[in-house]
Amino acid sequence: MPPVRVPDKGLPPWGKGPKPPEFDGWERGDPLPEDWDPSDRISIPRPVDPTPVEDEDTTPALNDFKTLASYLSSIGLSDLFTMTGDTPGGWLWEQVKNGVTSVEQLLIGLQETDTFQQRFPLIKFQQDLNASGTPTRVWTPSELLQYEEQLTNTFRRAGLPEWFYDNAVEDIQGRLMSGLSVDAIEERINVAYEYVSNAPPEVMQKFTEYYGLKDAEGALASYILDPEKTIQSINRASRTAYAGGIGARYGFDVDQGTAQRIGELPMSEAGIDDTFQTVAASRGLSMESVGERTDITEADLISAEFDQNVSARNALERRRISRGAINVAGQGGAALTQQGVIGL
Repeated sequence: MPPVRVPDKGLPPWGKGPKPPEFDGWERGDPLPEDWDPSDRISIPRPVDPTPVEDEDTTPALNDFKTLASYLSSIGLSDLFTMTGDTPGGWLWEQVKNGVTSVEQLLIGLQETDTFQQRFPLIKFQQDLNASGTPTRVWTPSELLQYEEQLTNTFRRAGLPEWFYDNAVEDIQGRLMSGLSVDAIEERINVAYEYVSNAPPEVMQKFTEYYGLKDAEGALASYILDPEKTIQSINRASRTAYAGGIGARYGFDVDQGTAQRIGELPMSEAGIDDTFQTVAASRGLSMESVGERTDITEADLISAEFDQNVSARNALERRRISRGAINVAGQGGAALTQQGVIGL
């Protein structure tokens, strides 16, 4: 503060009379000597203004705080600020006091916090890919939240158990970081998963049997969402399980190799079902009667119909003829023996 000269020789700064309380802060509170000479340039500091200084207007900062607090709440990071009555606080208030006024400015510091990186590890992952030289679009928190909701709804509609997607960071962002895109996840769930899960229960049973799954629903989804497996291999596995499951419905224990061969045929699901019906109608031919020496297995029945196996079809035809001839002979007609047809 600039010094103030004492105006009148021999008088204290406040003039005559007792010292008022507002002059308690002066360095020289006693009356000046009578022989005081103004030329010695003794000065006394100006007193502190006793009038309280009004607080700086914080309305603009408080408005910025409220706007940015609303944004943090919208992306699930309300732990980064406090609001007690009209008093702001927390990490956010420190940013506002340092001049942050917009979401764009806020994100610069926000992305460095542990809270942000723990909630949005995929964004950090995308940033690291860019930094390593792999061009990658970095999503905003709002975009990522939309994708999380989109995939959660996809999982829910498909009937997946809730524990499979109840942790967005691990169950959704983790799969996106493994290399699967949002579109790829939706395709695998909407096509392959629903193909198997909506099929007869025997299909699910065969899928778990063929591919070593323990918990049917969750394990099936994990298998289908394995980034190491292509959509082509997943579809092939689904068709294989379908063929084996439909075979089981008709009482056939179809091994995985046979089921995969059937699944790879250019045949619809209805065609697979119809063909197994035909095979089931011929099952009696695989049961040897007295005098029949040729072994015909259920595998031969399946091969004859699905693979059009000539050898198997001929064996079945001979047995049909043989049994037909025997039936005729039993009624007094011809019979087929090792010596040929007799009784004509």
